[in-house]
Amino acid sequence: MTTTDVKLLDAEGGKVLLPGEREGVMKALDAVRQQELSYAKSGLSPFTFFLGIMNVAVTGMMLGRLPEYYWLLQVFKAILFLGLMTKIKRSKNQAYYLFDFCWIMSFVYSAYGLVCIIGALGADVHVFTSSPFIWGALWGLANGPLGWSVMALSNALVLHDVEHTASLYIHISPPLVTWAMRWSATRYNATWPGLFGMPLGEVNHGFVDIFVPAIICYFVHAFFYTIWLLASGRFHSKDLTGHDTVYHSTLRSNTAVARLLRYNPKDPSSLVTAIKYCCMHA
Repeated sequence: MTTTDVKLLDAEGGKVLLPGEREGVMKALDAVRQQELSYAKSGLSPFTFFLGIMNVAVTGMMLGRLPEYYWLLQVFKAILFLGLMTKIKRSKNQAYYLFDFCWIMSFVYSAYGLVCIIGALGADVHVFTSSPFIWGALWGLANGPLGWSVMALSNALVLHDVEHTASLYIHISPPLVTWAMRWSATRYNATWPGLFGMPLGEVNHGFVDIFVPAIICYFVHAFFYTIWLLASGRFHSKDLTGHDTVYHSTLRSNTAVARLLRYNPKDPSSLVTAIKYCCMHA
């Protein structure tokens, strides 16, 4: 080897890598370092990883041992995640994402939780917290569109990524809260007497009691969302105005939906496509 050649020994000091081999190893190490930087930029650190693990552990512990207090944990997590996601979405010109049904419902669930906290502190808010209509709507929406969206949207728990974690949270938390309320109703009623409207003992809500309130709430949102989408939203995307929407993001990323709606990328603001999208969503 010449003086310009560099020898690289393995951990045992027994092997000499040729210059070409050394170049390959250095490229591999550089790729690893770039991936490390990418994870760091998305929030990975020992601290964030620890928080992610603790979030999973505390969630499991409370659902198993203290289900009657689980809703309190979710209210505080909702405030944290929704605050962070509002800031992140605005910084990425994706504020219109927050008009989507799942995000609106997350804000509604958070508001309901805050009202329940006010009730637990002694205020008379039972007209809201004990309403059979509101309970049926919350149960139906949580275990309907929000629940199955976890699978439909391939939500993933990425411990260090706020956006992935928040997306999973807004879809899976309402089903977990209503599960705890339904199957630990006696414990809820003993800890928070008269605060919630879940059925007790042999009293059960039938299909109509759940479906009708849920579908009414869905179409209230759909009414206003459709007006906004047809009048304004369809004209916004990262290619048109730089301000993206869930509508255009779905059409770009989901080829099956795009084909079903016969979406034409050359006419991204098509009125017909927007109408068919709203019908498909419903």
